[in-house]
Amino acid sequence: MINIAVLGYGTVGSGVVEVINTNHESINKRAGDEINIKYVLDLRDFPGDPVEKVLVHDYEVIVNDPEVDIVVEVMGGIEPAYTFVKRALQAGKSVSTSNKALVAKHGSELMEIAKEKNINFKWFIIGYGGDEQLIHDKIKESGMEDEVIILGKKANPYPYIKKCDIYIQPSRYEGKAVTVLEAQMLGKPVVITDFPSSDSQLEDGIDGVIVPLDDSGCADGIVEVIQDRELRIKLVENCQKRDYSSKDEVEKLYKLMGD
Repeated sequence: MINIAVLGYGTVGSGVVEVINTNHESINKRAGDEINIKYVLDLRDFPGDPVEKVLVHDYEVIVNDPEVDIVVEVMGGIEPAYTFVKRALQAGKSVSTSNKALVAKHGSELMEIAKEKNINFKWFIIGYGGDEQLIHDKIKESGMEDEVIILGKKANPYPYIKKCDIYIQPSRYEGKAVTVLEAQMLGKPVVITDFPSSDSQLEDGIDGVIVPLDDSGCADGIVEVIQDRELRIKLVENCQKRDYSSKDEVEKLYKLMGD
């Protein structure tokens, strides 16, 4: 049996628990062992939710339990995620995290701890562009070739958009970006850079966020979205309420042709 502790029971954490419980048999078959959610950590209570049976409020229960094999960090933000992940690795537990801000700031340190404890810790990057060689160089410079893998271009990006926590489009120039619309249709928090037509793509702070074009401003803006859970929830809820189909645009064309 493989025992898992999930840190955070928000949108992502509850989704992780639901996926594992709903697809229990198929996941066990693929893993070759029984996957058991032993703990879910959150400061809140969830009366009537099945998670009550495994809910804990004290991280010490998790980190000091030798039966916990894997810690899944889906809290977001730097702290307390950094402290929790670091202590889990030091305790010899494997870690899975979707926390891009955490990896960006403390990735090298956490990788070293994972190596010392002989724990797998990998980060996959999908896409390509003019800075690909620079990214490769930075990975090599940090000695993280085995932990950070660039998967490159994918002909069908939609399975990855569906699984992502935040969709980010850091463009310098853009028309009407179809993938942004598709991410919104899938109910994802969307972050785009402030290219000339960005304000026609989304409503800043309503169904997406527009961040500065410069490197530091863009990075800071992305980190703010990652750390602001309430904002992400609002973006998702607004996207789910809206109709992002092209019906209105098509009707305008028909009317124009009729005139």
